[in-house]
Amino acid sequence: MANLQEWSKRMLNFKQYSILTEASRDPLDELEVDVIAFLEEIDSTIGSIKAEDIAINTKTNSKTVYVDQYMPGNQRAAYVSGALDVIKNSKDWELVQVKPARAAKDFAFVSTTNDVKTIYVKNRPKAGFKSDADPNELMTAALMLLPKITIPTTSDEMDVIIEDVKKLVAGGKVVGHTDGQVKGMEKDYGNLAQAISAASTLPKQYLGADKVYLTGQAWDNDVKQFQRTKYGMKDFNSSDFIVKKGKNFLGVSLKKKKLPSESDPTLINKSFASMLIAFASEADSKFGKTKDELEDKIAEFYSNVIINNAKKLPAQAQKSLEPFTKLKGKKAIEGLKGSGKKRPWKQFVGALDNKIINSSLVSSKSIFKEIDNILLKNSDLFAEQLTQLIFKAELKDLQKVNFDFALVTGIGRYLKDGPKIEKGEYKDIDIMTTVLDDLFSQGKPKIVRNKNVKQAFEFGATAANLNYFLVIGKTPIVQLQLRYKGNFGSAPSFQAGMTKQFKELFKWTY
Repeated sequence: MANLQEWSKRMLNFKQYSILTEASRDPLDELEVDVIAFLEEIDSTIGSIKAEDIAINTKTNSKTVYVDQYMPGNQRAAYVSGALDVIKNSKDWELVQVKPARAAKDFAFVSTTNDVKTIYVKNRPKAGFKSDADPNELMTAALMLLPKITIPTTSDEMDVIIEDVKKLVAGGKVVGHTDGQVKGMEKDYGNLAQAISAASTLPKQYLGADKVYLTGQAWDNDVKQFQRTKYGMKDFNSSDFIVKKGKNFLGVSLKKKKLPSESDPTLINKSFASMLIAFASEADSKFGKTKDELEDKIAEFYSNVIINNAKKLPAQAQKSLEPFTKLKGKKAIEGLKGSGKKRPWKQFVGALDNKIINSSLVSSKSIFKEIDNILLKNSDLFAEQLTQLIFKAELKDLQKVNFDFALVTGIGRYLKDGPKIEKGEYKDIDIMTTVLDDLFSQGKPKIVRNKNVKQAFEFGATAANLNYFLVIGKTPIVQLQLRYKGNFGSAPSFQAGMTKQFKELFKWTY
């Protein structure tokens, strides 16, 4: 098996989340630090939508903090919907209305204790990600309205299918699509190949469906009862579209790739700190203290990094740091790390070159050592919750109300000699729970270090991350990586992918 470092380099749509600041700017002020931390909380709650990069815009002024976030364009509305729910339930922040024309793409809020500035978040489409015009989900969903799916061999045959799909969309049986998705279907043979692959793997009893619902913009009232929030995830039911036939519904979490050999996108993006918070409320209140103690150690670690590299900061940041650098020894560190919500170090860490921070993380004194200790000491709790968050086995309860759920990957591409449509990958909730239940009979889930990869704090390590396997019984089912997403002011997050051993177990269930 390839080690996780090699594997992760090949992963598509692997979430990157980095704080971008202009070198000429002052270090982040206290409000901006709090804003970024809150956006991390929102991002962790909306776990399946992949935001990439966050930037404090240089247009920020005395009245407004402007923030730019980048993500798949066709998922902005769903992201905004989730963000609004998080803000509504927050004691520290409250919503501010934005212009109706931007309400599906942006959101704004103010601090309940410091309403001097409005925080305005612009969610922008990321180049290389699916845009508002990406028709893959629309194509796949609409194909389920057909009584039969024909596998095309030429571009002319693909044009016929595209026209058929357009007629179905115009007929009103597709809910939740955008005009951009409809226009984007024209001559998009690559996406159509992947859509045909995915639709062909879905149960045939759902062909000739009565209606299909895309959830990227919002959950229609007809299917909103199936939306679920669990384990701190707004989108625990991660269906990209829902097929309705008769009284039955099928929710599909859709992925796509060109070749069967390509690695799958990450299965999860979950903050380490948010899991400790969940444990404190659900398992044991001591984890609240564990989180606070870890936060204090993280603050001390980065305060040392900042003080030791003060001369490498931009000139303006060096000047702002002077009140701390004038102090000596432990007093400088104590002042910079602060306590509780007052953490001055967060104002400066984003101004340091990432190479400096990463070199500090890849060392025997790395804060990753402390995180590793907490993780392995509470391996059972982390393993149980990650298993639920990744595989969503609890969605099986929705079968009582005629709702099924499946993970589906369409595999295909279009070449000069015509379409290449591969057999898609399909794992429904019954298959998933059958495999998991069999593994659970062999032992409880746990997390163990991946010995094929050096941990960040080990001699010879080259990357600033921690690497593990999620194991049930004796079978490693998921490769885990814990790493910072670029924002060193917040806790690192888990990324995950199924192991080959786990995928092999699904073959006998078909």
